[in-house]
Amino acid sequence: MRRWFALAILAGALLPANAGIIGRDDRVPVATLAASGDSADRALAVAAGAVGLLQCDNGRIASAVLVGERRIATSAHVFIDVLAAVRAGRVRCRFASPAGGAPVNADLGSLRLGIERPVTGHNICSNSRDWAVLSLSAEPQGMRPIAIAGPFPVGTGAAIVTAVARGGPTVGKCTIRDLALCQQTGAPLIFTDCDAEPGSSGGATLVNVSGRWMLGGVTRGASPQGAAAYDRSTAYHMAVPVRGPLANAIGAGR
Repeated sequence: MRRWFALAILAGALLPANAGIIGRDDRVPVATLAASGDSADRALAVAAGAVGLLQCDNGRIASAVLVGERRIATSAHVFIDVLAAVRAGRVRCRFASPAGGAPVNADLGSLRLGIERPVTGHNICSNSRDWAVLSLSAEPQGMRPIAIAGPFPVGTGAAIVTAVARGGPTVGKCTIRDLALCQQTGAPLIFTDCDAEPGSSGGATLVNVSGRWMLGGVTRGASPQGAAAYDRSTAYHMAVPVRGPLANAIGAGR
């Protein structure tokens, strides 16, 4: 198990950097926040502790966030291209804290997806459904579920927590820049100016609600072409808010 965890960290370390950095790289290691003399930093580190590593034996690695004692949320695109193999039982996945807890098995039979076909580029409607929720075989060691935020406005303080990152989990502080709506369904999509890198998909986009860090959305990922693809000049990174079907899927397992 320790070897599995080491390989997961190594795989994250080999991911390309700077693909999703806006200006200066403002990310901070979670360990640095946890050791800070600032109580606000330590509180953010505690919230960030709900984000772990999801690794599958087909080589897929992603961030995922603990939303219940035995329940995680991540991105649907982690599974979509191997969905047939997942449903045939040919793929196994495990989840663990980057801090070194023993990995626990993910129950792929419980997998619920917001979308089951590849997300189409810069389509807000597709991206707003890019979520997955599944159960775990046991409670992961050293982790506590994150509290879910209610509605929040543009301008709210935010942070992306990524478990799959060079050198260990990181936090990138930022701001909620936009809440876009799919015209067909009314489903929202969060846009932030957070710094992140490949592997951020499935992690937590946290929001600061009255001084408390809570889960605002499941990180969808970056738009490498920049915000111009969405006509949003100050934001690159997207997240699916915990509302509607995603909130219902999470609530069913809490």
